[in-house]
Amino acid sequence: MRQFTVIIEQINQSKNLILDNDTASFRMALILLDNAAEILMYRKVLSEFRHNEMYGKIREQAKSAMPPEIFDKFLTEHAVPEILEEKKKRKILKYFDEKITFLCDTCGLIPSPVGAVLSSLHSYRNETYHRDIIRNEILRPIAILYFELVCELVTYLQQSGITYSSADDWSHFFTKYGLGETQYKMRMLSDEDIETILNRFRTELSINLHELRETLQEYVINRLDETLDRLNFISDALGSKRLNTTLKLIQFTQTNDSLQFNNRNVLLQSKEFNNYTAPITEEVFSNWRAKAHHFVNIEEKLALFMAFKDVEDQFEPIEHKTYDVADELDAAIQFAIDLARGK
Repeated sequence: MRQFTVIIEQINQSKNLILDNDTASFRMALILLDNAAEILMYRKVLSEFRHNEMYGKIREQAKSAMPPEIFDKFLTEHAVPEILEEKKKRKILKYFDEKITFLCDTCGLIPSPVGAVLSSLHSYRNETYHRDIIRNEILRPIAILYFELVCELVTYLQQSGITYSSADDWSHFFTKYGLGETQYKMRMLSDEDIETILNRFRTELSINLHELRETLQEYVINRLDETLDRLNFISDALGSKRLNTTLKLIQFTQTNDSLQFNNRNVLLQSKEFNNYTAPITEEVFSNWRAKAHHFVNIEEKLALFMAFKDVEDQFEPIEHKTYDVADELDAAIQFAIDLARGK
């Protein structure tokens, strides 16, 4: 009971932080929600490991008591799972995405779309916590989506019927979450009680499809426009009239560590550059924009988020490289101006 109430209180605190509606609160909510998701998965993984160990004992007993051909038939007929190796268990317990894969693919406890979005939201949490990357434009919808997803995880992963000792006083918890005197006297938190708490959370905080769609679409299109602006700046600085040439040069220098953008005049004349076909062109940018406009046709929040994430994952590498090159050129131009001024 105590372990479960800690998760509920954590989700509730995350909800209150999001409702504070400021950047710092959104970031803290992401951290709390991410931790709640991992703890929920961790507990379920341990439970599944115990079941797997029981199957391991059954498997060994059957193997020692049966002829090989009968043993193989026994495994097939009784759908005895493969026994997990200790190395695999340690990996699952250590890594967030390994828990998702195990609970989605091996156990079938989390739907694949939920697992995919969960993994992406975890990466955003890592950005804001470890690398100080703040996506202000979408921080609120991301936090709310994570909140909704963790509520779903409770349903998918929480054990049924949580009992507690008569010596424990949980009256405040029951009153706080609107469960009443009758449920408290039963000394058990039922599945219906848990769903009542989660539905209360969902009523108090959610994001509708229209808001999520508009926010993600605007965010993608703005980033594409800003990247194209940087590409135009680079083209102007190089005296290039074709954006595709600039894109090709940026990507060409990424194919080999020895190729430096500073040597662009030499590179532009090289045979290797002329023979190189850049995967990302102006047309690809147009395709990304078209995909963002297609968000309007997606009628489910998780599918919408994954469509957004697919576009973002495709253009983010060239976006980062373009910004790096533009910053280097801008610094070089500023340095030349300072020299001319005698600074």
